[in-house]
Amino acid sequence: MLGKRVEEENDLAYKHLALFQMMNQWVKVKQAGKNLSSYFEQEDKVDCPIISLEDILYQV
Repeated sequence: MLGKRVEEENDLAYKHLALFQMMNQWVKVKQAGKNLSSYFEQEDKVDCPIISLEDILYQV
């Protein structure tokens, strides 16, 4: 029972680490003056659904 709890806590920690790393990368891209929407426009992929970082973090 304790082992299952520890495993659940580890899974949650890895999830939050992944979200933090994604957010950190997003901030670096924004600070460099880049954004995803212009990339998708240049690649002619304007029909791709884009989920904002705010939407992702709100689900946590």
